[in-house]
Amino acid sequence: MIDRPLGLLGGAFLLWLGLRGLRAGAAPKAAGLAATGVWPTLAATFLLTLANPVTILSFAAIFAGLGLARDAGVSEALQLVSGVFAGSLLWWALLSGGVAAAHRQLPAAFSLWVARGSGAVMIGFGLWALALGLAG
Repeated sequence: MIDRPLGLLGGAFLLWLGLRGLRAGAAPKAAGLAATGVWPTLAATFLLTLANPVTILSFAAIFAGLGLARDAGVSEALQLVSGVFAGSLLWWALLSGGVAAAHRQLPAAFSLWVARGSGAVMIGFGLWALALGLAG
């Protein structure tokens, strides 16, 4: 019942994002770290990520869709949340560390080509979502 409008809306949004990615210019120079230091910046970033509604809703949807929250007690819920937290922390540490280590080795146009490639992929998924939405 709601699948069709969501598919069409999501497909249109992906097309819009993809077109923006294809038209992306060179990335601006990254901002430097403020005088407050690394730890306050880390804490602020952690709290902003934790309070991000998209993060909360996506994990809630995954847990509900997989039935992970159906019969979970306190112990199981703590294990699940701890596992998600540890996995997310490891992923972001590896991703951020890899980018920090490689950013000087990459050519200046690398971010432009990543934006264009990502835009093309999003356009493909947007067209797929629109086709599924129109097919009913």
